[in-house]
Amino acid sequence: MSAEVCKSCNRPPLINPNLCDSCQLWNNFTHYLQCAGGDTSSEKLDNYRQFCYVCQREQTGTRIAPKHTLEDFTYHDLDTYQSRHHCMLCRVLGDLLQEYANQYQTVLNLQFGTWKPLTVRHADSTCKHDGPPDDDDGDFYSTTEICVLPGAIRMATNGTSTYKLIVVKLAFHFADHQFNLQSIQPWTPRPTLPLSKINRWLANCTANHGPQCNDYATSMTTPPGLRLIDTLTRCITMPTTPVPYVALSYCWASATTSQGQDLQLLLSNLARLSQPDALTPAVLPAVLADAIQLCRDLSQRHLWIDALCII
Repeated sequence: MSAEVCKSCNRPPLINPNLCDSCQLWNNFTHYLQCAGGDTSSEKLDNYRQFCYVCQREQTGTRIAPKHTLEDFTYHDLDTYQSRHHCMLCRVLGDLLQEYANQYQTVLNLQFGTWKPLTVRHADSTCKHDGPPDDDDGDFYSTTEICVLPGAIRMATNGTSTYKLIVVKLAFHFADHQFNLQSIQPWTPRPTLPLSKINRWLANCTANHGPQCNDYATSMTTPPGLRLIDTLTRCITMPTTPVPYVALSYCWASATTSQGQDLQLLLSNLARLSQPDALTPAVLPAVLADAIQLCRDLSQRHLWIDALCII
């Protein structure tokens, strides 16, 4: 088996017999994340300045649409993936495309295109052993990389292409640290924790962890005009005295699933959103609605979310 050298750094790939020629770069995960193998579609889409309206305005003085679209992905049809069934990555992606083919039976020329992976977390960094001869440290660890692989399904109907954005969740198991790929499996996030267990953790922290957990690291005062979400009445409130509250950290852009749920606090809607039951799940992205419900379940009355607490 042979594979082309990386078009970005001219580095030869580490040959893995369980990957096809097109997927050999995945055998060295660190290298793939850094170079993307010289894939021109990844390079174009990786240039965030092409997508950022602020950067566009700085460069041109006007706000224009991004130059690159989903058409810049490299797409493969089901026959291509099936012809590479010996490849562990193509096999996983082919099975995924087959599921969509079964779902959209009337669609012709169903194709799947991906961008380079985004690492979610490292796992199972154990089993220390000697690294490859050219490694200065000589120590490597077997690892599992939990990743999401952004992509799109391209569907052709009556000569018109439409796209469905998807995110593939995968676990990459390496014999060495991000190197020497052994297997790829679909990744299913762990089941949610029982609320009773979370409440026990919080109670134990308050009762037994002392000032190390429960005192402020620095002196803090509640900023004037602080707005919070009252999770009990599901509306915006402005407490007159300091109150404990939970803060949500999340990705604003990816949390919005539709324009109708892209709710943001403005002067024009402040009075309306301050009314009881103004923040129902029907008007909120799922991550925000879930955060409010979780706080209610944990008896945490106040929640701070930037989009709903800052004007």
